[in-house]
Amino acid sequence: MAARTYENNSEEWKVCRETIDRFDGILVDLRKYGFSILTGLTTAGSFLGFSAPTANIQIGVIIVTMALIMVLYWLDIYYQSLIFGASFHARFLEIYRLKRNLSVYIAGFYGASHTGSILHFLYIGFLIGLVVLGVFVTDTLKKLINNFDDEARNNLIILFTAFSIALGGIITIYVKCDRSRTQRVREISDLIKTYIPYKNERERVNVLEDRLTKSLEKDL
Repeated sequence: MAARTYENNSEEWKVCRETIDRFDGILVDLRKYGFSILTGLTTAGSFLGFSAPTANIQIGVIIVTMALIMVLYWLDIYYQSLIFGASFHARFLEIYRLKRNLSVYIAGFYGASHTGSILHFLYIGFLIGLVVLGVFVTDTLKKLINNFDDEARNNLIILFTAFSIALGGIITIYVKCDRSRTQRVREISDLIKTYIPYKNERERVNVLEDRLTKSLEKDL
């Protein structure tokens, strides 16, 4: 097998950085346009262009918006995972092959900001906002209290059922995708840190690279 050279590692690092930039751009656009669409749909006067929509139409749009939030959250986690993969390989190359620090610095400041943790609450906040909007826009609570309206009661049940399903979907995605990814990120991060004292020893670095590869191959 041909020996790895500095030029090969440098080219590989550039590909990693380009991959990170490409996926990061997709993720930014996904959030920008996704949240713009969600904001438009949850604006009280914008439901499907109707000037005086019925409660059923309004609730229907709210349910569709909840489903979109769940799909957007899944796509967000998916592209984050792709970025993590390229970022970790770039960090490995920087620490052990190229003696650079760009990805290390970016990852360090990103982790210190705890932005990723806050993002989960934004999606849940959208869901809660939709339920509150649905209750007030359709006068569901007012009708239920004053008139014991059967339609209002059914609308309230539908709203909270849809909210429970969407929230359950987000929690499932978080546990199955984000938490499992976070666990793997910690394992890989700890493995990389363990070998930092030996970063100038070629044989040790080769052992680390083999261990990283075998660890990640478990998920293939």
